[in-house]
Amino acid sequence: MRARLTVLVCIAALAACAPVASRESTTSSVPAEILVLRTTKGVTALDPATGDVTLAAPSAVAAPDWSSLLSYSTGAGTTTLTRRSVPSGEKLSEVEVSGRLVANVTSADAGLVALTPPRSEGATPWLPDGRRRTEVVIADTSGTATPKRFQLAGNFEPEAFSTDNRQLFMIEYIPAMDPNRYRVRRLHLTSGKVSPIGRLKQSAPGQMRGTGRMQVWDPSGDQLYTLYTQQGPNYSHGEPANHSGGTTHAFVHVLNLRDGWAHCIDLPMPFGMGRATASAVAISPDGNRLYVSDWSAGAVTLIDPKDLEVVRTVQLDLGGADDHTFAQAGTGDVLYLAGNSDVVAVDANSLEMTQRWTMDSSVVGLAASANGQRVYVALEDEVITLDSATGEELTSINAPGVEGIEHVGALDD
Repeated sequence: MRARLTVLVCIAALAACAPVASRESTTSSVPAEILVLRTTKGVTALDPATGDVTLAAPSAVAAPDWSSLLSYSTGAGTTTLTRRSVPSGEKLSEVEVSGRLVANVTSADAGLVALTPPRSEGATPWLPDGRRRTEVVIADTSGTATPKRFQLAGNFEPEAFSTDNRQLFMIEYIPAMDPNRYRVRRLHLTSGKVSPIGRLKQSAPGQMRGTGRMQVWDPSGDQLYTLYTQQGPNYSHGEPANHSGGTTHAFVHVLNLRDGWAHCIDLPMPFGMGRATASAVAISPDGNRLYVSDWSAGAVTLIDPKDLEVVRTVQLDLGGADDHTFAQAGTGDVLYLAGNSDVVAVDANSLEMTQRWTMDSSVVGLAASANGQRVYVALEDEVITLDSATGEELTSINAPGVEGIEHVGALDD
């Protein structure tokens, strides 16, 4: 998921946060990992074996590798930024920046953060409101450098920092006051100049239309993959088009943060035919395979992220239609998919379904353990741990209001 989170403050040495009760626990069977959950009250990091909460924070953004979480809160004309270690919750730094701002993205090391004024109520980074000018503030999270402020003509949303921290890649929505398409721009943090981003192929579109669904990072941190579906009037990177077999309705936007180029990988039908939430993207731990899946359409596609092309697309009998698809690439050449109350395992190479497990209620989140031996499934108000070989339930932890699993990491990170 996009690492931009709205969460409820509950840190204070964790004294104010009651642990999430574990209904059933077999701690010897569960590795020492941490789950970061998205809930109706925010984001919480907890031990899946015991349910103990290790971290919760206010409105925040996560570092790309989830090594830290940067929370932000506004006061009388100021914004306080607090950086905490994940998963321990240890405070690493705190700094105040003048103005009421929203943190958008951090650099790879979380040393820098890009902030902008908040959007209007109901607007999101994917479905923005109109604004003629955008103030972009670049703050040093350690507080050792004075924040840089840029007043930009246009409607911008920070996307990611370059790997050398010299540029900020941004989405520019156009027209500024009534957006219906976007393009990628880069802000040079020394000069303040805004310039076009490079394109891997000269034929690649300079402007695109679509609704961002979710993002995954390449494990190296060099590339960011965003799944877009083209809702409402559908477009094939330009002119309006109706749904048809020969038209692109979904694509993966690739942003290279080291060399500064962008590229779109068009997805075949039936991707993009349903709601934006009907599709999901996942990347293998080694970064060699990228997957897009649509539960309702029964479609799974394998993309080579090095060659930037679709390798194979298959149709699977996943089950009844569901407008929400969850996907997680695990170790051991397996892809996990979920929809309705079912979780299925798919061979990551052949794309053949190998296992199916039915839960007691609808699935709202999915993740795999680092060693590939466990599958974490978020249901309504609980998270269960399954043995990936047998589907046996190992633990069940109460998690009121859980809406998804954002990250799985080692407890001793």
